[in-house]
Amino acid sequence: MTNKIQASNIQVCMLRRLFIAFVACFLAFGGQNKSYAESSLLKNGLYKSLGIGTGYYYYGEIDMQGKPVMNLDFGLFNVYGNIGYVASGGFKIDFLLDANIALGQYTGGVLDTSDESKDGKRLVSFMTNSFYHGEFKIGYNFLKPFLVERASLYLQGGLGYYFNRTDLLSMDRLQGYLYVPIQLEGEAELSQKWALNYMGGLNAFILGNHLSTSTKWHYSKNLDVLQSEGFGAKAFIGATYKTRDDKINSFRLVYEYWSVEGSPAVAMSDYTGNPLTTKDGKLSGLYEPKNSSHILTLQYIWNF
Repeated sequence: MTNKIQASNIQVCMLRRLFIAFVACFLAFGGQNKSYAESSLLKNGLYKSLGIGTGYYYYGEIDMQGKPVMNLDFGLFNVYGNIGYVASGGFKIDFLLDANIALGQYTGGVLDTSDESKDGKRLVSFMTNSFYHGEFKIGYNFLKPFLVERASLYLQGGLGYYFNRTDLLSMDRLQGYLYVPIQLEGEAELSQKWALNYMGGLNAFILGNHLSTSTKWHYSKNLDVLQSEGFGAKAFIGATYKTRDDKINSFRLVYEYWSVEGSPAVAMSDYTGNPLTTKDGKLSGLYEPKNSSHILTLQYIWNF
């Protein structure tokens, strides 16, 4: 149990360190000028951006028999920041961080072993979530050797962390995924005022961790488990344009997908001290079910 709690703390600390690194880079480079013309629609030299967005967040769980356990249907609000540098040789370093607040409808069941008349009953209620992404990537523009000036195509990869928290709940429910993003990202200048932006890639799952402080719901232990199998993907399409006062802004539609296998069950007892059992009397326990997420976000971004 100690090792699992340490793993959870390490992943939370990792997100905090990514945020601190982003702020430090932004402050360090914020006052520097680009080495390329401000009117460029493609990323050149030092680039920085801030954005906001709105969209839809779905999260669903199924049990070991493949039956639905619960799902969330939420609207979301997004804040986004990005800083990076494109060298003259075509290499790129990139760091992004975003924060999301989501709220909407929970559809599932009541978990209350102290009251058999309520336990397992269908429940529809209001709920909120917050979730965050941090990614560090390096890449190379494979169009650079061909002296293509009006387009770019980067093969990029790095390290990412996704952290999710269920809010307005009487117990803490936290989960995080450590992953390697492997992406193709491109830009194509369409005119002097417009450029196309696009990206598609996979998130190679390294490790997931789930923590529910179930002792607050009168169980004998907290549910602190690791999830070792999963898969993710992310893509966006959008445009960058020059405003009337020669500012460079962007908008894009972003889609993200996750599918993570369930965790092992953890044996524990309920508030009476009796071990958890199935309906047919077999010893059981709490576990984090297999889950999937769909996140669709429309972002507007200010580049500077």
